[in-house]
Amino acid sequence: MEVYFAKIITNDDNFPKKPDPASFLHLITGNELPRDKIIAIGDRDIDIQTARAATIKSCYLILKGKL
Repeated sequence: MEVYFAKIITNDDNFPKKPDPASFLHLITGNELPRDKIIAIGDRDIDIQTARAATIKSCYLILKGKL
């Protein structure tokens, strides 16, 4: 999957935990991304809360069953 992403943030990057938007804001400002072209996709309420705190669009992905 790494070939599809310019940057992946993990716990090793030492950002505050969600819903603090610091990691999202780091990606947005560090890559000069236009907020109106960004969507955060998450499968938990906290993912959507984080996107809202970063003032970007979000999509709640509901997973059912095993992948």
